[in-house]
Amino acid sequence: MSQTNEAHKTVAIIAPYDEQGRILLQERIPKFGEKWGFFGGHIEPGETKEEALIREIQEELDHKLQRYEYLGEFTSEYRPGRTATRHLFITPLWEKPVNLDVREGKGASVFTLEQARKLALIPGDEEGLLLTEKKLREKGIIPS
Repeated sequence: MSQTNEAHKTVAIIAPYDEQGRILLQERIPKFGEKWGFFGGHIEPGETKEEALIREIQEELDHKLQRYEYLGEFTSEYRPGRTATRHLFITPLWEKPVNLDVREGKGASVFTLEQARKLALIPGDEEGLLLTEKKLREKGIIPS
């Protein structure tokens, strides 16, 4: 589903994780007070969520994403009167964070889920952290 109006957008986002269960987040150029968020972006007309994700990761991190797992979708308000449906994926982190070629935003860093919850996130991304945590526990990457 593509963006249908200015009050609602549909995006594909991803949580790359390392062997310790830390996730990679994008340091954003704040527009509305947020500082951190998942990598990804808008699903363009005619694109699947997977195609959008692959395109966005190529644009933002100069990486051809090949391994990923779909966790689900959630819809939430990210500004008053504006909602986003987020399609969330995870993938093992393919590089050490210092080696990543971050092409959008101010940079990137890895965080434990506990640290990520304390960040100034894009409003609504908290639900993405919960889905990510659940999956990483199921995989045995972080303790139950």
